[in-house]
Amino acid sequence: MISLCKIHDKIESVNVSWELRDILKNKKPSKEEVVEVFVFKVEDGKKTNKYSYFISRGEVIKLGLHKGINTIELLDRDKQKKELNDRALVVKIKNNLAPICDRCFEELLRVIGC
Repeated sequence: MISLCKIHDKIESVNVSWELRDILKNKKPSKEEVVEVFVFKVEDGKKTNKYSYFISRGEVIKLGLHKGINTIELLDRDKQKKELNDRALVVKIKNNLAPICDRCFEELLRVIGC
């Protein structure tokens, strides 16, 4: 479902973690870093659609991923081949997302200092 930003009246099209959204909401400077997660849909063994999400470095560590990387590529399940790939990790990340508009995202990057 499409929702509009209450501040900017724009479509909320950027998915960020709740932790990052709270930083934006409180507008307190933070040393938290933003990591971009790319999730590829897989059909018959080939990457098709790509979705991107933004999570904090702390969440990357909580998920057990390498803390030194700035982007993460995950493969969603391949329904035809019945392979799960990184599906469990994708679900964990997606359950912790909140949409914001692109202007709010720019503001978040300023608050964090990126």
